[in-house]
Amino acid sequence: MAVFLVVLVLTMVTAIGIFSMRSASLVDLASGFNRQNIQATLIAEYGARSAATWLGPNKEQVMASDLQACNPALMAANPEARCVPVKDTLLAQSFTDSAPLGFNDGLMGMLSLPTGSGQQLRAEVLSELTEAGDAPAAARPGSPAGGIRELTVTTKARVFPTTTGSTAICSDGARGVLSQQMLRTHVIVQM
Repeated sequence: MAVFLVVLVLTMVTAIGIFSMRSASLVDLASGFNRQNIQATLIAEYGARSAATWLGPNKEQVMASDLQACNPALMAANPEARCVPVKDTLLAQSFTDSAPLGFNDGLMGMLSLPTGSGQQLRAEVLSELTEAGDAPAAARPGSPAGGIRELTVTTKARVFPTTTGSTAICSDGARGVLSQQMLRTHVIVQM
């Protein structure tokens, strides 16, 4: 009876230990996914703000019509819809040219710590400028019609782990884990 009791206690202690180790590893995994999700959310907001900032010197783009690389559902609903895609590469070039100080860590900055393992996080951002039109009267008190325009900025941000040499999610070094966020905002532009 004593041997049976000792074996039963040892089995229970082993099961509790295994459960605790598994629980701790799942918590670590979840915190990593949460960090990546928060980064994607912040990068989506950054992309929307960057697209709005980019519109400042590029006001003529508010009424431009570029029907390529935009949301297929929007194009299916209205084939004549105006849409201007603003990718992170365009923003990076624009901000690099106008920055008062140079930066060499890219538009998104450093997303992961430099561990030397070759594993990094990368981000991609795409903003679509759609539904441009005359701003409502409440947004333009005293301004003439057409002087202030309103448009929708839809920003999609993706954060994914990859190796040092890879720069896109579809490259060979991408690791398959992806966090994606989408943000939609309305921007008012004074023409």
